[in-house]
Amino acid sequence: MAHEKIQKQLSEYLEYDLRQLIDKRVSAFKRQLEYIKTKNNSYLLKLYSNNWNDEMLKVVFVLNSFYQLVLGPLDSSARSSTLCGLGSDIPISYGSSIKFNASRSRKINKTVESFNNIIVKLEINSFVMGLNSANDIVFNLAKDLYEDE
Repeated sequence: MAHEKIQKQLSEYLEYDLRQLIDKRVSAFKRQLEYIKTKNNSYLLKLYSNNWNDEMLKVVFVLNSFYQLVLGPLDSSARSSTLCGLGSDIPISYGSSIKFNASRSRKINKTVESFNNIIVKLEINSFVMGLNSANDIVFNLAKDLYEDE
């Protein structure tokens, strides 16, 4: 299945605990989807009638989980939000292996931009990457279809 290959590729080099968190989150989304299917949810039916299928939704669940647990926190740490330049102009060391500085921020920003470009090419509303339930994801994906009518 495509979503499993994508999940494996995205999490291949992550620490075991983080891979487990992604797996648990994707599994929860899949269980929620199965429940939604039992309720004849009008938004899910709208997606199905517009050539969406369960596998496509599962890919969105994987991308959402990766963003929420990996990219989102990194993106947040790369933003220069202090007026005195802390973390950008003034580097911050965390232990011996992590340094928050302008170079790190540029790399993270480029990674997030690449991920966002993938989301755009897949024609997924980027807002969906910030949601925390399958029901919310289904609703927002379908909402875009209703707005296009």
